[in-house]
Order: sequence, then structure tokens, then C-alpha cells
Amino acid sequence: MRKIALLCIAGMSTSMLELKMVDAAKKEGYACEIRAYPLSDLKKIPADVDIVLLGPQVMYERDNVEAKLGCPTYAITMAEYGAMDGAGVLKKAREVLHD
Repeated sequence: MRKIALLCIAGMSTSMLELKMVDAAKKEGYACEIRAYPLSDLKKIPADVDIVLLGPQVMYERDNVEAKLGCPTYAITMAEYGAMDGAGVLKKAREVLHD
């Protein structure tokens, strides 16, 4: 089972994206755990997370997140984020993970 973390400033709007991604994963039969975190909780992201998806407002933290967690990251585009495109963002995560 893959572990996917979403990271943004406060975790509020990203929580909506999280729900849409969970729905998409269920429809696809993709086994994963998805959870949104605010940037201030970066230390709370589990060490065994497979990928961190960065909201557009925190994409500047990409190098820092990769260095601290040692996992790949994907910067969610403004278009994906604005549309709350859970299926599209999940697809991008799967591509990065080669799933």
C-alpha cells in the first residue's frame, strides 16, 4: 500500500483534494493511504511516505521536503489544484511512483 502525503500552508483546501483523491483511488482499485498536512507539520509526515504532493503555495519547499524525507515530490499545478482534480493528481503521483 502506497502512502501519499499532501502538503500545503494550512491543510484546509488540500483536505478537499485529499477526499477527491481517495474517491479516485477507490474507483481505480489503487491501494493507498492519502493524508493532508500543513507545512508546519512537516515533521509529522511518516518517514515511510512514498511521495509528497506539494500544493502550489508551498512548491518553493520542494528541495527541503525531498532532503528531509528522502522521497520523491510532485508540485501540484495551479490548474490541478484550482479544479480540485483528485483523479488527475493521483494519476501524476502514480506516474512519479511508476505505478
